[in-house]
Amino acid sequence: MTRTRSTLALVAGLALLFAAASLPWWPVYRDSRLIVVCAVGTLLGLTTAALGARFRWPAWRVMATLLGAFLLVGVPLAVPSKAIWGVLPSLEGELDLVAGAVSAWKQLVTIPTPVGHYQALLVPPLMLTLVMSTLAGTVALRTRHRAVAGLAPVVAYAIAIAFGVGSSRLVVLSGVVFAAAMLMWLGYTRSLTRGAGGGGRIGSRMLRLGVLVLAGAVTIGGATVAATGAPIAARQVVRDVLRPPFDPRQSISPLVGFRSAFAPETKARAVLDVTGLPAGVGLRVATLDSYDGIIFSVGGSAGAASSQFVRVPTELDQREPGATSVELTVTSRSYAGLWVPSLGKLRHIEFDGARAGQLTDSFFYNLSTGAQAVSVALQPGDSYRESVSVQASPADLGALNPGPAAGSTWVAAPEELVRLLDRWSPASATPGARLAAMQAGFQRDGYVSHGLTGEPASRAGHGIDRIVELATSSPMIGDGEQYAVAAALLARHLGFPTRVVLGYQPSAAARAAAGTGPITIRSADLTTWIEVHGDDGVWRALDPNPSVRPIPEVPEQTPNTVSRPQSALPPPPQHARSEVRGDTNDRAPTPPEQQPAWIAVLWTVLAWSGLTLLGLSVLCSPFIVLIIAKARRRRLRRRAQTPAQRVDGAWREYLDAAADYGYRFRPGSTRAEQAAVVGGLSALVFAAVADEVDFAPGVASADQAAVAWAQVGQLRRMLASPRSPLERLRARVSVASLRPAQHRTGGTRGRRPQSTAGHQLSTSE
Repeated sequence: MTRTRSTLALVAGLALLFAAASLPWWPVYRDSRLIVVCAVGTLLGLTTAALGARFRWPAWRVMATLLGAFLLVGVPLAVPSKAIWGVLPSLEGELDLVAGAVSAWKQLVTIPTPVGHYQALLVPPLMLTLVMSTLAGTVALRTRHRAVAGLAPVVAYAIAIAFGVGSSRLVVLSGVVFAAAMLMWLGYTRSLTRGAGGGGRIGSRMLRLGVLVLAGAVTIGGATVAATGAPIAARQVVRDVLRPPFDPRQSISPLVGFRSAFAPETKARAVLDVTGLPAGVGLRVATLDSYDGIIFSVGGSAGAASSQFVRVPTELDQREPGATSVELTVTSRSYAGLWVPSLGKLRHIEFDGARAGQLTDSFFYNLSTGAQAVSVALQPGDSYRESVSVQASPADLGALNPGPAAGSTWVAAPEELVRLLDRWSPASATPGARLAAMQAGFQRDGYVSHGLTGEPASRAGHGIDRIVELATSSPMIGDGEQYAVAAALLARHLGFPTRVVLGYQPSAAARAAAGTGPITIRSADLTTWIEVHGDDGVWRALDPNPSVRPIPEVPEQTPNTVSRPQSALPPPPQHARSEVRGDTNDRAPTPPEQQPAWIAVLWTVLAWSGLTLLGLSVLCSPFIVLIIAKARRRRLRRRAQTPAQRVDGAWREYLDAAADYGYRFRPGSTRAEQAAVVGGLSALVFAAVADEVDFAPGVASADQAAVAWAQVGQLRRMLASPRSPLERLRARVSVASLRPAQHRTGGTRGRRPQSTAGHQLSTSE
């Protein structure tokens, strides 16, 4: 009964340790399924360890049982979307589970938190708790060194911290809880080992101290940290150093070719069907924040926030003050491309149709701009539903002041454009008032022409020279491509962080025709607008485009003024590109596309190789720990203080090797009886020599100890030689030799005082 109670106490202590070690996972997932995964993983691991100890399973059988449990419960627990009826594993789910054992670790740190139960991202905590709890339970229940079992939850806690978030109050609290639980564990195992002696009293004190620390952490520490909102220092974790797998800078700017949407053969073509689009709100396609004087693009440098596209879970918490929640359904009629049309801040997205799984796996999101993309490109027939938060446009732009958002480096607004702003609003006015005057000025003085047949001449493009031409021509003629860029340059001149948005704005007639059904967006509904960041921390849309109306005849002398912009051109292209890419040095950095292809391939191979090794090391960690423990035991025996102790250690090392090969020794048996169990003359000679060194009236010499250890090496080779490589491997990772000594070996009949006489060992039979 006493042994049963101690076993239950050891299992309960390990369960508490793994519960504390799992706390850092919560800020990453924030999903109740995580609690179930960690609890079931710990329970299965400890149960497997207990069964292995009860029935004395070899290590390979323990690992086979562990693997079977992982495959059986892994799909319903960690890949619930692929489970049959929610409880049975499917073939597709098993494939995702096995792949997730390696790939989910990298995917976990490239997705913004919380990740919920997205795809197979619950595999890492399940695999970690399952393997580490089995290892801890095996060491605690089958070896003398019970305290060493606490290293497994330490490893689990360290991995959870490394793959967690950089700053979390729960992580700080979990550290206190884990330390208290570890103190209790060490105290209890010490009291079991030392009994009622001094060590046992120390262990009992440690146990009581751990209980006090745990109670204080839960009642005082947790309440204080949660209530005060004290700032937590950011830690460097894995997710902070990995780069995302999608780079928008490798694709052509979506603003290029803007006018092709208005060609006679395409302008009436149905592009999208949209349900839930609020009145007056445009459907965003791409957000552009980098301008080098030639092209507006996404993400001017690799480190820019706007270029960091990451995978996202099924849910995102992006609620903003004053924002409205909108449910949107979008179906592609003829739309095709990498960019996923949307609006506002994403909270949830779900793809439908035959390619739903493929689109979900290739979906990327930018937390800075709200832009959405898929690496496999949308096609006609694709459909998706999403929930977003939409911020209302400001009622009074005059009260708006520039916000603190950081942006890419732009070229300065040309003097001709600034003079136009000064004509619309005096320099003494507030930034918000000048911003409102700029919008009104473009809408009042500008005219729209795409330069198509039957329309007044209007050159395409949005380079600086074209923007100067827009500002100096009379009348001012252009389209969304020029007006948005000109407005963005002036907004930046006023100090507002600004970006250009390309999207669709259905006409009032299209909205009226749709009624309560889906709105059909056509190619000619393509437009642009800008977004400015105010001091309230919100990005707000601003439309500088004038309404379509008749254009006055152009005076004949107007073309002569076009040649004036030469003095307003920006610095040479190299300097402009250097500014866009945020280079603070005089030389421009080497563009990423100029790097040799073999470097990208090498980094990819190294990244996947590292992740594969990480997964294999977690799976193989129990075997590695066993091999290290045996090596340390052998080293301590070989370096014992006296030669007699080293000879006795050599004999024990031989018995441990035999036990790992399956030999069992009766408790209390002599060395000769133990040697007879193994068989062979060499074992009997070694037993006799060890007995003589132990009992002879003399002191063993260092040479005798060295020869004894040489004999051990020979006897180990004799044990291994008739066996297969697999049997040798099983022996190396067997836990039989780590069981308490009284269960497999006996001592000698007694000891006599040693004299100065010695005995010469021989390595021959």
